[in-house]
Amino acid sequence: MSEVLTPGVNGPEATWQIINLDQYPNAVVKVYNRNGQMVFEMKDYRNDWAGIYQRTGALLPAGSYYYRIDLGNGRTQDGWLYLSY
Repeated sequence: MSEVLTPGVNGPEATWQIINLDQYPNAVVKVYNRNGQMVFEMKDYRNDWAGIYQRTGALLPAGSYYYRIDLGNGRTQDGWLYLSY
C-alpha cells in the first residue's frame, strides 16, 4: 500500500494504490483528516482516489491522513498516508 499520494503528478502515486484489495470484494475504505472528519469513503475501491474531498470535489490540503480499511471479514487495516503536491 502506498503511503504517499501526489495528485496531479504523473506516476504510480497520482492515485492511492491499495495492493490486493480486489481480493476483498466487501471491503470499505475510509480516509479521515487529522481532526477525525471523514473525507473519503468507498466500497469496492478501485485504486482511483486522488486526494479529493468527497463532499465538495475539491482537493484536500497537503498533510497526513488516517485511513481504515474494513476488509469485510472481521479484520481491519489502519494506517497513515501523506498527501503532497
